Amino acid sequence: MLSIIISSYQEDYYKNLHENIKNTIGENFVHEIIKIDNPGLMGICEAYNKGASKASYDYFLFIHEDILFQTADWGDKLIAHFNTLKNPGVLAVAGTSYKSVLPVGWWSFNDYRRLHIDQITKQKEVHSHRLQHTEEVMITDGVFLAMTKNIWNQFKFNDKNLDFHGYDIEISLDVSKKKQNYVLHDILITHLSSGNITRNWLDRLIKIYSHHNSASDNFTRDNEIASYEIFFRYLNRFKYSKLEKLKVFLMFYKPHMFSLRDNYKILHMFLFYFNHKY
Repeated sequence: MLSIIISSYQEDYYKNLHENIKNTIGENFVHEIIKIDNPGLMGICEAYNKGASKASYDYFLFIHEDILFQTADWGDKLIAHFNTLKNPGVLAVAGTSYKSVLPVGWWSFNDYRRLHIDQITKQKEVHSHRLQHTEEVMITDGVFLAMTKNIWNQFKFNDKNLDFHGYDIEISLDVSKKKQNYVLHDILITHLSSGNITRNWLDRLIKIYSHHNSASDNFTRDNEIASYEIFFRYLNRFKYSKLEKLKVFLMFYKPHMFSLRDNYKILHMFLFYFNHKY
């Protein structure tokens, strides 16, 4: 019924997760675990596609190996969502219902973030997030990505992406054009990492957003203006040159979306960060 695909490079994490799945998924729930050994041999997209091509069942779950399931009998709950939700695309445990024009982290807009997960930080602090209801989203986080075999066949992961970044955003945005993505409220996992952003992450995000350069239907002026400042800070944080800053700014700047006053504010912001020393 469910094929679970894992790109693995940390054996201890994998062994713990394998045992955890056996103890939580449901006593008689039909499933398989497909492990793709990947100690830097390939990008996660290639690993996931290889795993999916070997899958026996019609429902797929792509997960990181540094997680543990807390919910009992979660297998039946997951399949039930595919049968009851309207036009389901990617089902996740974290994501956002807002996509800005500018390439910024999906978690940037608090009012639109949807998470049902426990995250453990580098300082061993636990950050708990809970939903009362399953929520519609556009972008999903890659820690947990469930979809049908048919969805994967239509969209697949982008094998041209050779690293670990952005694959989740790319496939969820592709799927969202035809299907509805969701964050689930009744499957809880613990993620043993809080993640990290790098220059490679931003480079990949810029490339993805250059192909998905429209705002979401719930566009707000305040969010878009805020995204400019977040983006400019990213550029400085990761030491983009002045020429690189100018190039990406012009790539995403859409003056027709804003009033004269707003455009002045955006340009003033850009000049400040453009001239700002690292």
